Amino acid sequence: MFHAAHDIKGEAATFGFPLVASAADSLCRLIEYTPDITRIPLKLVDQHVDAVRAIYREYSRSDAEELAATLTGRLREVTDEFLIFENRNRPDVLEQITGRRSYRNKSCPGRSAARSDALQKPGP
Repeated sequence: MFHAAHDIKGEAATFGFPLVASAADSLCRLIEYTPDITRIPLKLVDQHVDAVRAIYREYSRSDAEELAATLTGRLREVTDEFLIFENRNRPDVLEQITGRRSYRNKSCPGRSAARSDALQKPGP
């Protein structure tokens, strides 16, 4: 799934559909930054696929750019909310997702992120 989304993201402009790239990029981020991909809600994956299809289908509309921006903006918000929750104990990943450094793990300064994750990861 990741490779298909990544290919769509990379080739969208080449095939004349650059607006599709943002929805595909959001799906790549979802898969790449989710620590346990089995926890990704299938509905969220379906929403990404539906967004790619809708943007492609409606590409000839005069408001296609606005439609794409609205769809991908909302997808990005929902995806980021999910990723922030799933990575709440991984400050290094949170920085990559949000671009902010406000999620530092102050209780374990000097520990690597992987080591902090292993120590803080809740059991099943």
